[in-house]
Amino acid sequence: MTKRLPEFAVEALEDVCVVGTFEASKWVSDGDGVMLLVGERLVEGQFDGVDAQARRARIRFNEPADLAQLRVRARFPFVDIYLGDKAALVLDRSKEWRLVEFQPVDAVERVAGDVRILAKATSDDASASVEEGGWDHEHCEICYEKIGAAGLPKGWTSASDEWLCEVCYEAYLKPRSLGFIVID
Repeated sequence: MTKRLPEFAVEALEDVCVVGTFEASKWVSDGDGVMLLVGERLVEGQFDGVDAQARRARIRFNEPADLAQLRVRARFPFVDIYLGDKAALVLDRSKEWRLVEFQPVDAVERVAGDVRILAKATSDDASASVEEGGWDHEHCEICYEKIGAAGLPKGWTSASDEWLCEVCYEAYLKPRSLGFIVID
């Protein structure tokens, strides 16, 4: 069941951080990354000086300019960095998406000790061991459904090579919904 996101209430603005109170959340402890939802944009920072009992904390922002978007006595929904990256992808209206059938591309093999690592081949990999068609699938950025070999034949992709399965595209990206975030 999807519930509303917990909120952070701004009490004071300081140099590169805000001070305030937060609703109970498993996403809050010192050093944890956080993303505040400001309109349809997520601003990124880290929790600092967390007092879990009083539910008070500071958030230090990665981009000090983000502080200008916040106001004292305003409340902002928040998520952790892991879910925030997915939420940012869904909310980003600048990306163009197209539905395509997945086609394998070349991969390069790298060996680190006893571990074999495959990565997509690039033009910089001329001296590496290339495996033709070795990159045979991607995963949906939201649900991790496999797209390609032994998975779904088609998916939605962006110019920056992010992939969404058709279900997540229709359920979340198309309506710009954060419904995939489940609050315990």
